[in-house]
Amino acid sequence: MDERSLTRNDTLPRGEIPFDQHQKQWLLALRHSNADAFDALYQALSEPLLRYAWMLTRDEDMIYDIVQEAFLKLWHKRAELDPEQSIKAWLFRVVRNLAYKAHRTRRIRSEVALDREPPLRETPESGYIGQELDRLIQRWISEMPPRRREVFQLSRVECLSHQEIADVLAISGKTVNNHLVEGLRFLRGKIRAYGLNEYML
Repeated sequence: MDERSLTRNDTLPRGEIPFDQHQKQWLLALRHSNADAFDALYQALSEPLLRYAWMLTRDEDMIYDIVQEAFLKLWHKRAELDPEQSIKAWLFRVVRNLAYKAHRTRRIRSEVALDREPPLRETPESGYIGQELDRLIQRWISEMPPRRREVFQLSRVECLSHQEIADVLAISGKTVNNHLVEGLRFLRGKIRAYGLNEYML
């Protein structure tokens, strides 16, 4: 890489630091071809992007190529990045576009089954009931309309803000909120029907 790094005194944040707190600093450094900033962004976002690519493609080999290509695009376009915009939303949007491009070129069906979707959350320590509830929630999420399911994944699993989801999916913040409200209402109704009110979301 053609690195024109910041001075040694301009250290970049490392470790368990909230991503949003330092993404502007990382982006400013990346615009100056700072490889440490690129590595920091990769470490912070590669796993969420892989999960998202998996949700869209269900192809374990493909997801690594997609995420690698997304980060290559980030490096090549580093000088054009706007530090005031969300790099998280930018990368998720790129991954989404690459995934759908792969669907078209490899003729993968657009509606994919969710029976192997990564867990929505870690299995609760409460034992069988918690495990069964996780299994049921995954099944119910798979029953949501495709766009609502995607909004729910980005919000509840990948922790994107309403505005970031709107940027990724090219929809309004109000539409994002409506999908989340309807999704939660749907899940709560299912949980209530199963008599699991104490586990209400």
